[in-house]
Amino acid sequence: MIRNTEKLIRDFKNNPRMDGTILASYCRITSLYGDRNDAAALFRLFAEEPYFDMKDIMRLDLHKGETLEVEALIVHSLQVLHDLMEVKLIDDLHPPRFAATNNERFSDLYAQLFQWSNEYEDDSMIGRIQHVLGYDHPMVNQYIVLRTRMEMAIRREMELEALRLQP
Repeated sequence: MIRNTEKLIRDFKNNPRMDGTILASYCRITSLYGDRNDAAALFRLFAEEPYFDMKDIMRLDLHKGETLEVEALIVHSLQVLHDLMEVKLIDDLHPPRFAATNNERFSDLYAQLFQWSNEYEDDSMIGRIQHVLGYDHPMVNQYIVLRTRMEMAIRREMELEALRLQP
């Protein structure tokens, strides 16, 4: 990773509301002189920030004429998260289910993935997918189905909790 990228990551973590012009300049230098590791590091950094517009880094032109399709990284990351949630939703014994127990409640996971932080902007997973990949991207439908399945799991969780609390 080049020094420019390292400095950008360090500065951005210290000041996530960095001026857009400075941020764009850092990204431009990284796109000219960086490699795939630099692009992946920037993607990870910006993906952690809910208010960052990932459309600005969808394509990073790299030296040696390579073009990194960050969209592929985004889709892959979303697919991994989707698949992990699907495994958690499985009732049957399944090899990954024998790993250490994950005690996260579906209602908590649902809130983190699908609730809006305010009434004016859809910053849920589905809203972010639509914003970055487009409203007609197949990943949108996968997450809509996942949301529905998680809502059913929440109902099941609530029923089990009610049964457990009965005398």
